[in-house]
Amino acid sequence: MKAIELSEYQDKCLRQNIHANLFLGGAKAGSKSWTACLLAVQHCELFAEDAHVLMIRLTYQGAEELKHNLHEILRVKYQEDPRRFWNGSSNEFRLKGRGRIEIGYLNHVDDLLRYRGRSFSAILFDEVADIPPVLVNQLRAEIRGRKGIVPRIVATANPARPFHDVWKRYAMRTPWAVFAEDDTGLPWMSCPASISDNPFLDRDAVVQQIMKDPNAAALISGDWNLVSADAHFHGAFSEDRSIVEDWTHLPEYGWRYMIYSDHGGGASPSTFLFTASALEGTHAPSGEFFPKNSIVVFDEYDDSHGRESGDWNSTYGLSIERNCEEVVRIADNWNMQAIGRIDPQVTQDHGSEERLIDIYQKHGFRCQPWKKHSRANAAAVVREYFHHAQPEDRRKGAGLYFTKRAEGCIATIPTLPTSKHDPNVPATKAVPDHHYDAIKACVWERSQEWKRTPLHRGSMSA
Repeated sequence: MKAIELSEYQDKCLRQNIHANLFLGGAKAGSKSWTACLLAVQHCELFAEDAHVLMIRLTYQGAEELKHNLHEILRVKYQEDPRRFWNGSSNEFRLKGRGRIEIGYLNHVDDLLRYRGRSFSAILFDEVADIPPVLVNQLRAEIRGRKGIVPRIVATANPARPFHDVWKRYAMRTPWAVFAEDDTGLPWMSCPASISDNPFLDRDAVVQQIMKDPNAAALISGDWNLVSADAHFHGAFSEDRSIVEDWTHLPEYGWRYMIYSDHGGGASPSTFLFTASALEGTHAPSGEFFPKNSIVVFDEYDDSHGRESGDWNSTYGLSIERNCEEVVRIADNWNMQAIGRIDPQVTQDHGSEERLIDIYQKHGFRCQPWKKHSRANAAAVVREYFHHAQPEDRRKGAGLYFTKRAEGCIATIPTLPTSKHDPNVPATKAVPDHHYDAIKACVWERSQEWKRTPLHRGSMSA
């Protein structure tokens, strides 16, 4: 067995009390993922055959990176070909007499089915601030071990990631001192990393690359206070990335056009978003390229006072007939059909009274109720789409964009606070969330059910 060359940071993490769960926060490129892999191997050596470690990333591709890291660590440590340890059918390294390290991913509630009812003596979440907390908490319930084994959780994260707020309270604790977790009382320790803690990288080159990120200051310094924590989509939405030039017309091919509406009603305004979904990598009228599955809100209409007074939560109280008239007019101006989705509350049967959806359809807005969805899952997808908006290289992934005509979206969605009752979703009480409700339904549906063939703008169907 050969000793692995460790950085001072890695050595310090490995020497901490095994009864404390560890949060490895701090700067990007601080060797946190490699350290997590080393901690997984350490756990197996401590508890031998009784050890069953689960290492988790958000995506399959991320899990493959963990596999590569462990491959290198085991090769150096045991001076053997790590392929002898790898079991592809169970996605795990089986260390001779030293337990198992399983590699997995977690980006949807269905992924939990792989792990439910099983026992893990340690779970290591790499890049945990990318994973919806509701999934992290459910998976944590599977950690348990035989008598004599110390179960452990290790989590790594960079600031300015989708669930920055959730993990900031761990990152801001006194470094290298044990504290009690708020909800459970379990012992945790914050282990902040810095780029200088990683002697195995070309630090200057890494910093130059990070400088391109809008949150470079936080990522380089590891200071979680350099990212605003007030808004739910902070660190995800950026005006520079997400706001694009106004469209002059609708391209004839390569896009699917649909109106998404939040009915509002009563004292709440009704909102209608005119959306374009890229059916393939294609260009907008301005010449900007958008990857397949990208969504652009190119126009909107609502009956709020927002444009006059900035109060997007108060309404003129216009009738459905009047709102439909305006929606059809805007659709005609864009040479598209007034077809779309609306919140399911309009389908409720009120006895002898006509259903609201029937009134909408009678007056020209040919709508169907959008599909019901988990608020937490939909919020996570919206955040992911905001993160994928890349003006420098639009070919990286599908993103969510607003033209300047989408004034209500730009004014309200980026500033929605996080719910005090559920950190996975924005607050919905006493805040202007009507534009958000419409766009989350759009993003959720379009992310689940993409049409694969180009459609002419005049031949679209809901």
